Amino acid sequence: MISKNLTNRMEKVKRSYKRYGFKACVWEIISSITPKFYKKSVHVIMEGDLTQGHEPPDPKIRLIKITKEHTKTMKLFTEQYEENPEMPIKVTRHYIRNNYNGYMAVIDDQIIGYTWWTNNKVKPELIIPELKRYGIKLKDNEVYYFDFFIAPPFRRGGAAFKVANAVIIKVGELGYKRGFATVSEAFRPARFVYKATGFKDISKVVLYKLLSSVLYMNNAIYLKTTRWHPHHPLDYQLLYDFENIKSSSK
Repeated sequence: MISKNLTNRMEKVKRSYKRYGFKACVWEIISSITPKFYKKSVHVIMEGDLTQGHEPPDPKIRLIKITKEHTKTMKLFTEQYEENPEMPIKVTRHYIRNNYNGYMAVIDDQIIGYTWWTNNKVKPELIIPELKRYGIKLKDNEVYYFDFFIAPPFRRGGAAFKVANAVIIKVGELGYKRGFATVSEAFRPARFVYKATGFKDISKVVLYKLLSSVLYMNNAIYLKTTRWHPHHPLDYQLLYDFENIKSSSK
């Protein structure tokens, strides 16, 4: 059975051929196929002060530290609200095993979202790979936020800001002074939330993905790990660093 998306693309190709001829038809085919093999994106590295300038946390929001006892709860929540839950469930299990810090956001005993953060106190083999990819080296009083998610039914009414604000205050109370995050430049809602909590853009990184398995960024090539990787399933790990090659050749 032909999928609806494929049928729509075939119709667009036919219309291009009828209106503009063979060249336009070929271009339509190429433009529809290319995203499956190659993707370019820009990510923004953001930085924020965790100690001042934040609104008092919303008393309706409770933050519950995620532990291994919450594995089933997180699985059920992810299955209910994520579009493709298999990968987030697998990754979440490893976040818990790697002892990363995470909070579930709860309102009236209803989980509305979650977020994760890490510091520089994890074992070297457990350091979240994207820190290395973006060149972020955390100091003792710094943290990195990742995988911030609010379920679609709760995204109105400023819930994302309220949760992010509560988490930032909570982490700041633990003695941390500065936080980092990376967000796709095209994902404006996430950037807006971080900026509303005082984060600022500090740099941008261009990413190139080939077949979703090969990543090129910051003059280095990374390969996607399998779902069976012991520490970082379905993530990207370094294959070849051109900067190190240049340095060693001098």
